Amino acid sequence: MKKNPFPPRIAPMFFPVPEETIMARLGYSRWRTVLSGEEKQHLANRIAGCFQLCRPCGCWTALPITGREEAVLHLAGGDTIASAGVSARYPEAAWMWFGAVTIGSALPAKSAEWMQAGHSAEAVIADAVGGESADAAMDFLQKQAAGTLRHWGMHLAERRFSPGYGDWDLSGQKLFFELLPLEEMGIRLTDSLLMVPEKSVTAVAGIICGSK
Repeated sequence: MKKNPFPPRIAPMFFPVPEETIMARLGYSRWRTVLSGEEKQHLANRIAGCFQLCRPCGCWTALPITGREEAVLHLAGGDTIASAGVSARYPEAAWMWFGAVTIGSALPAKSAEWMQAGHSAEAVIADAVGGESADAAMDFLQKQAAGTLRHWGMHLAERRFSPGYGDWDLSGQKLFFELLPLEEMGIRLTDSLLMVPEKSVTAVAGIICGSK
């Protein structure tokens, strides 16, 4: 395989608190939920405090697709993605994009600490902040990658696909650990194929060559 033009580089991420999606995850509706000014401020302060514990970072790379079957994508270097869902979602893709993000271990640890101490409300808020911040980090990474790829005349699909979704087995996580320096990001894979820290996300998306 020729030298990869997109070597993975770990980079910190900076984005605002995804407050709207956090509130939605907590069950609040901008149209139906009525909170007093004091309640809104109290909740905003708790969300902000949790967000301060996030240390988001991410990295990505891309590999050419060398062959395609109904349920398998063959990649340069001999790796494969065994998923009919992935193959069907990106029928025009010539490359596959691989991204990974984490918010670090501080907030998940704090959430577990609160839950163990019986502070379930705080733990639920922390979990929501962590989950939505991880998703926001992946959005941020994907937009950065899309900008880079445009300079190469390539278009990155917006919809992404993660191991454990549809017919892509969780064992697909191993491929990300082969392609990306996830251990340097502080991420490890358990025997049950779950990532630690908990709020870490991996995903692929198709890349189409040429303008779109």
